[in-house]
Formats: sequence, structure tokens, C-alpha cells
Amino acid sequence: MAALGYNPKGVGEGYALYYAPYRGDAVPVLAVDTRANLWHDYIAGESGGIRELALMVMPYPKTMNPMDYILNVMNNPGCVKSAVSRNAPHSPEDISKIRLTDFMAAAGLEPVFSKGYIRVYNAPYSRDNGPALVVNTETNRWHDVRTGNAGDIYELASKMAKKYRTDEISSYISGIMAEFHKRNTLKGKIPEQQKPESAKPKRKIRF
Repeated sequence: MAALGYNPKGVGEGYALYYAPYRGDAVPVLAVDTRANLWHDYIAGESGGIRELALMVMPYPKTMNPMDYILNVMNNPGCVKSAVSRNAPHSPEDISKIRLTDFMAAAGLEPVFSKGYIRVYNAPYSRDNGPALVVNTETNRWHDVRTGNAGDIYELASKMAKKYRTDEISSYISGIMAEFHKRNTLKGKIPEQQKPESAKPKRKIRF
């Protein structure tokens, strides 16, 4: 990450938090486990080691062998900054991939009732805060049984934050998820579906 020109924006015991070098996020959401030498992007849900990160950073067309790309970056620090800057910022489609149940957990909300693919929460935007918010984990959408309001993560975050511009809502969601990830991911408390597929330690690469 240092060779790419990125410094950590947050450091804790066993982890460092960075801006994703392949996307223009408003907040740092790329967490690196400095003990396991693995990374996790909370917005995209991507995880891996140095090879997978290189594949994410490499500019199109991705014709170079990722290991050759890594060696090139390490031998020429800062040489890929121009390539990295061409990556587009995260889009509403990226944010929409976040599971509502994960977003609710990141906001400190747990379901008061669960059955099958249904989760019922106290409405976080309502004065009475009663159990009216129903989340369908299959469709990743919510419905308020009292008001009839419904939607995806953007509509929910808009009601919670009282923000209406897409960029403001994106930053709000990203901030909540990044802070949640910073607190819990590298302590083993990340939701199961977000963990890397393999927990086996990877062989260190010698340059």
C-alpha cells in the first residue's frame, strides 16, 4: 500500500485502515489484517491477499501477470498512481450490494424478531421506535408496516440520516460500515458471509 502511495488512515492492534486504491470512496473502507496479511473491502465485499489486491488495482486491460505487477510496484514506488486515479468512484450499485442486516448491525440495531428470511426491527427513524421495520433478507429490501414506506438501503439511510442527495447518503452509509468494520472485522466479529473464504495462512512472498 505504501508503494502505491497510500498511508493508513487508522491503525489498531493487528489492522490498518486505508482508502481503497481502486475506487474513490469518501471514507477508508479497506481493512488490512497485518497479522494474516489479508485485506477486506467492506463496501464491495471483496477479500484476499496481495495477488487479489493487485488484480483489483491493475488498470485495464489487465494483461500483466499480477506477480510481475507487484514486483514492478515494489521496485518503482508511486509508478502506478496515474493508473489508480483513473478508477471510477464507487457507485450506488456498489452501495446497494450491502446487506440490510449488516447495515442495521453496523448502526447498532438488532432484530427483535426473526423467522426464515424475515427480520423485524424497531424503526430507527421513528419517534416511538416501535417494531415496525421488516427486512426481507432474500430481496434485501425493507417495509414499514405502520407507514407503508418501503425501499432499499438508500431509502432507509435517507430516512435515518435525513439526507436526500445520493452522494451524502453514500457517504453516510460508507461511514457507518467503515467504522463498524474498523471495530469488529479484525476482531473476528464480522458477519459470516463477509469473512474471507479461506482462513488458511498464505505463504509469504519474497521480493
